[in-house]
Amino acid sequence: MRQVEDSILQQLGAPVPIITDVFSHTISAGGKRLRPALCVLSASAIGSVNDDVVTLGAQIELIHTVTLVHDDIVDNARTRRGKPTANAKWGNETSVLVGDYMFARVFESLTKDGASPWTHLLARTTSRMSEGELQQVHFRGHPNLSEEQYLQLIQLKTAELTSAACQVGAMAAGASARQLSALGSYGLNFGMAFQITDDLLDVTSAVEIIGKPAGNDLKEGKVTLPFIHALAVADDDSRNRVCGMFTRSELSASNAAEIIAFIMAHGGIDYSRQVALNYANAAKESLADMDDSPALDSLKKLAEAVVDRQM
Repeated sequence: MRQVEDSILQQLGAPVPIITDVFSHTISAGGKRLRPALCVLSASAIGSVNDDVVTLGAQIELIHTVTLVHDDIVDNARTRRGKPTANAKWGNETSVLVGDYMFARVFESLTKDGASPWTHLLARTTSRMSEGELQQVHFRGHPNLSEEQYLQLIQLKTAELTSAACQVGAMAAGASARQLSALGSYGLNFGMAFQITDDLLDVTSAVEIIGKPAGNDLKEGKVTLPFIHALAVADDDSRNRVCGMFTRSELSASNAAEIIAFIMAHGGIDYSRQVALNYANAAKESLADMDDSPALDSLKKLAEAVVDRQM
């Protein structure tokens, strides 16, 4: 992973200093580097980590980071991981353009020697992530979002990229079609478990742990699985009262706390945790027919740990 980190830093150089400043600020905010790790582990599970794997791990992280910059603009977020967002520090205009520039840089790098087997996959994944973000904007403030719609949304926004991270690492290491399918399925299910857990943490964790206030998603009008389930099982009076709070133009801290209490009282936490566990188990099962290796063990342990994480 040290090589991946070095590759990320090498790709941050730009002829316009503000580009390097904005992206270095965002990259240095202390992310988990989860997607590059999935890329490297998937390659290791197939064979060896070569230069292509290292470069792809860095490019996957840059794609992810651009989506964070753009998400923060859409959400008007002021902090991420306890630090000011790029848009809070440099404004929306600069942040949008820097994000666009880095997207272009990634795909310029991917195609500099002609199209590779993974170029189309990453291009398709990036477009599907944009579809997911647009869906989230469309459903913002609408408490009638169904569980099926929510699961489709998080697949597009999150799980498609974790699946692609596993697949491109495997491709670069020479995976067979069967191995590629197994690791792609692992990444997709892992990403679903990861995002559901992330949405759970927004309801249950303190700002010191996740770097943002509890209930932040609610305040941004995002409907997540714990809330969806609680609304589905609540009586009409409770549901109508909570929906009335949620659809106000600005959700107060006290209203957010009341909605969180409603979610907990109606089993939203336990239900969502079980759904996340089901996806985590499906991720592990995807690897059942692959040959044992230390890298494969690490992938399985990641799936076991994803639902129990605290940040």
